[in-house]
Amino acid sequence: MWSQNSSATLFSSGKSDYQIIAQNSESVNEKKAVEILQKYFQKVSGIDFSQTLNSKFKISVKNLTNNLPDDAFRIRNEGQNIIIEGSKQGLIYGAY
Repeated sequence: MWSQNSSATLFSSGKSDYQIIAQNSESVNEKKAVEILQKYFQKVSGIDFSQTLNSKFKISVKNLTNNLPDDAFRIRNEGQNIIIEGSKQGLIYGAY
């Protein structure tokens, strides 16, 4: 449960409250988006996000299969969790 008094730190002092995950581990686009996020977050924070397992919060990437254009994406939150959703190439754009 999330309250307005809760806080989360994306990264600070070599630590993160977040784990980056793919909603569907079989999706090639989701795997690629996770790799992109891990790579660039590590460059700016020094944290290996592939090792931040069992974190309090998630950054999830999800391939949408509805009638979105191939390059469409959206970024939203559910409480402190961050969700990047996109259709085909759009998911990759959302990760960048």
